[in-house]
Amino acid sequence: MRVGRLAAVAVFGLAITAGGATPLRAARTAGVVVLQAGRASGSLRPGDRLLAWDNDGVSGFLDDACAWLWVEAERGPRGPLRVTAQRSGRELRATLAQDDSSVLAGPPLPAGLHERVLRSLEEPPPKAGVAGLAGAVGDAAGPPGELWLRLMLARRWLDRGEPAAAVQLLDGAATDSAGTPHATLLLLELRARALLRAGRIAEASTAVDRALELVRTLDDAALFSARLHLVRGLMLKAAGSLHQAEAELQRARRVAGRLASGSLLEAEVLDRLGKVRFELGGRRAGLDLVRRGMAIFERAAPGSVALAESLNNLGGLEVEAGQLDAGRQHLERSRAIRERLPGQPGLYKVLYNLAGIAYLERRLEDAGALLDRAGAILERREPESAHMAQLLDVRMIVAEQRGALAEAERYGLRALELHHKLDPSSLETVACLINLGTVARSQEDLELAEKRYREALAIARRVAPDGVEVPHVLGDLAELALERGRHAEALTISREALKRLEALGAAPSTLAQVHQNLAAALLGVGQLDEAERECRTALALRRRQLPGSRDEAESLVGLGDIEDVRGRREAAARNFR
Repeated sequence: MRVGRLAAVAVFGLAITAGGATPLRAARTAGVVVLQAGRASGSLRPGDRLLAWDNDGVSGFLDDACAWLWVEAERGPRGPLRVTAQRSGRELRATLAQDDSSVLAGPPLPAGLHERVLRSLEEPPPKAGVAGLAGAVGDAAGPPGELWLRLMLARRWLDRGEPAAAVQLLDGAATDSAGTPHATLLLLELRARALLRAGRIAEASTAVDRALELVRTLDDAALFSARLHLVRGLMLKAAGSLHQAEAELQRARRVAGRLASGSLLEAEVLDRLGKVRFELGGRRAGLDLVRRGMAIFERAAPGSVALAESLNNLGGLEVEAGQLDAGRQHLERSRAIRERLPGQPGLYKVLYNLAGIAYLERRLEDAGALLDRAGAILERREPESAHMAQLLDVRMIVAEQRGALAEAERYGLRALELHHKLDPSSLETVACLINLGTVARSQEDLELAEKRYREALAIARRVAPDGVEVPHVLGDLAELALERGRHAEALTISREALKRLEALGAAPSTLAQVHQNLAAALLGVGQLDEAERECRTALALRRRQLPGSRDEAESLVGLGDIEDVRGRREAAARNFR
């Protein structure tokens, strides 16, 4: 997500002057023309030459290929942007809203090349021909013009969910021909985002480090550092280092709040920080931060992709927090915006979250239909991505719950193949193996189920020995051992799982299931008093959280089984009722 969608306006060159609303001198060149202008573009028309800009008391001239992209990134935009233009020798002024994407401007090009550029910005990444197009633009407008085209295309391709293609395109740009340090910063920051989206975190970190070193040498790039700390925070989150991610995002928040309060950049930082805070357990504080970010998007960029993304993030977190009605409302608003904007790959995220609500409400057919729509979008745009792997994981779970076991296995095996390509030692691979183990259990292939669970456990012990994944897969192994009558093994496994979950402060429902497993294992080895104690602990936890639930009934049946073994038929019958 960008600071604003004015990145669709690309103009050349920048000489910043602070403090005045009017440029102090005429632009050195007038080599930037409006290539496309929609109805929301004010008085600008195709063919107008853009000369200067003014935004929130900061103004400058436009005479370098990447200047407008820098205006967007470093100066906000924090409010309406005033542009000075020229038409047929006469000067005119236009005002663009903060999230205006109706104007596209660039270098003057021969008519045929002009049309090729416009087509390329609307098409998915081609298999060939981009290098030739970039070279042609470079011949017509110089190396800065070629870099402008690569940055514009890479942003469009990232928006379309094509990070690998964006990385390849940016790798073809020569930083030594970028023209200015600001253009180099734009290249490094966008490349870092693309690498992150492609799962290449170490390379993304290197790009951010280089950019931060360059920022420290410049007097006018302070706000850009907030963008770089934001990207680094996203990298740390992707790597699972949530506390470090929170600290990095707090740095971004302080800079953005001081230099661009109320900007789209601050809104994005609040949104991302809120998600991390939520995942760290501060759910109320996390939701509050995301709502504050959404309020900025709603005020500054109504009807925009940025607002749709924020609504989707908020709705997803509300669903996870159990606030289904609020989550549904925000997700439906996000879907409405996405469906009004053609070619929006982000629609799959909204459909995914709406499917989550349907799943929680046990509307499994509806959940499957929503996931099918989301899958069709990803099949067209990023069929081998981490997003597709995650979606396939969920499709496996829903299919298994519907009883479509062959379908569930097919989804799961394809997801596992993608996880192995992306990162075979990731926690996502662990989760996929656990779910495939559950499918195998449903298919009554207990040997295969155990194999998959133990693969998952080995990875989890290696990459996250103190995380929640280890006790979760231990719980699955314990239940499998109980199904196979291996009660002593189930007892040992369940005791380790309980110790780990108590140390992590797990939810009562999770603890209750482990106590129930312990009760069944103890009953199997003949320790009836201990079995009753564990079963009553599980019952108390379940009654406190979900009285009258199916889980409570499971605990009552467990107590009945214990009384039955003791020969107390009447007591057993009371529990069975």
